[in-house]
Amino acid sequence: MPICEPESIEEEDRSFSLQEPESAIARPAARPHRRRSPWVFAILLAVGCVAVVLAAGVVFYGSAGAAPTRIEPLTFGFQAAAREDHLLLTWNPAAKAVRDATGATLTIHDGPESEDVQLDADALRRGGLDYFPVFENVEFRLAVTDAPRGSVSEQAHASLRP
Repeated sequence: MPICEPESIEEEDRSFSLQEPESAIARPAARPHRRRSPWVFAILLAVGCVAVVLAAGVVFYGSAGAAPTRIEPLTFGFQAAAREDHLLLTWNPAAKAVRDATGATLTIHDGPESEDVQLDADALRRGGLDYFPVFENVEFRLAVTDAPRGSVSEQAHASLRP
C-alpha cells in the first residue's frame, strides 16, 4: 500500500495591488537638503524684536505731545424728590449731555397711566420742573437727545408717601 504523504502545496499569492507600473509614476527630482545658516535665524529674530519695540513706542509715546483728553461722565444726575403736594424733578444743567442736547423726552409712569413729554433745549437748561402726580408712586425716565451721538437716559422713582 502506497504511503501517501501530503504534498506541500504552495499557496497562491492572493493579495491584490492597484499599483501602477513603476515606469508610469513620476517622481520629483531629489533636492539636496540645504541647512540654513544660523545667522539667517538670528537676523530675522533681531528684525522682529526691533519691530515690536518700535510699535510699542508709537503706541505708548505717540500721544505724548498732545493735550490729555478730558472725559466727562454721561450722567446728568436726574432725581425726583417729594415735596408737600408734588414731586420736584431735577438734573444737572451743566452736565455735558444736557449742555450739548438738542432736546429730551420725559416719560412719566403715574400709576397705570403713561405719558411722554417733549422738552426743548431751553427747558433742559433750566435744570428741573414740578410734577403733580395723580397716584402715590411715579416712575420717570429722562432721555436726553444729542443729534450726533444719539441719546442718554436716566431713571428716577418717587413716592408722595411719607
